[in-house]
Amino acid sequence: KSLGSSPSAPVMATPSAVRSDSGRRWRWWQLAVAALLLVIAATIAWRMLVQPRSETVTGPVASELRPNRIAVVPFANRTGDPELDRLGTRAVDRITRQLAILEDLEVVPASRVAAALADDSSESGDPRSLVAEVASATSAGLVLTGVMDPLGDRVELLATLEDAISRRVLRVFDPIVASPAEAESALARLAEWSTIATNDHLHPSLAFGAGDGFPSIE
Repeated sequence: KSLGSSPSAPVMATPSAVRSDSGRRWRWWQLAVAALLLVIAATIAWRMLVQPRSETVTGPVASELRPNRIAVVPFANRTGDPELDRLGTRAVDRITRQLAILEDLEVVPASRVAAALADDSSESGDPRSLVAEVASATSAGLVLTGVMDPLGDRVELLATLEDAISRRVLRVFDPIVASPAEAESALARLAEWSTIATNDHLHPSLAFGAGDGFPSIE
């Protein structure tokens, strides 16, 4: 009674006023939570829909590749004769051993290249995709690929040297046609061409070519 009759007495909040104030705070808290959830949902949606597209690459990251490292890929056998698979393997062995004479060049072991190809799930058959996959798996800035095509009773060997860093074709070698009896001689010539072309690329100021018949830079 004393408080109620005093002019300066504080006004007591009614239960309804307390409930009304609490309701407003609850609604603001709900709005804040809803806004936070909306931001989180938008972020997740952006990562799922936008980010994968921006991260899609057509080749390895250039900074991860070594310009003085080369990987030689087994020659693709397009003759239909499975017996010639061994010729493609011998081509890699011959070229790899020849490239090893270059002191400032690191040659990726054939076993590591084979492992990279075994782990490659791509079935596109695109040679450029193959170069990118091998380069990415071996950190090789240079990749040499080749194919074997039938030509009557003989085999045509085609090889290409590519720079995986700049994604440029450095050399497309002249085709070498050989019979089974001439295979070793053909592989020796291709290994020599590959070594000279690689050395010319690494040391352009000292490039000397290989004389008549050596394919020019494309």
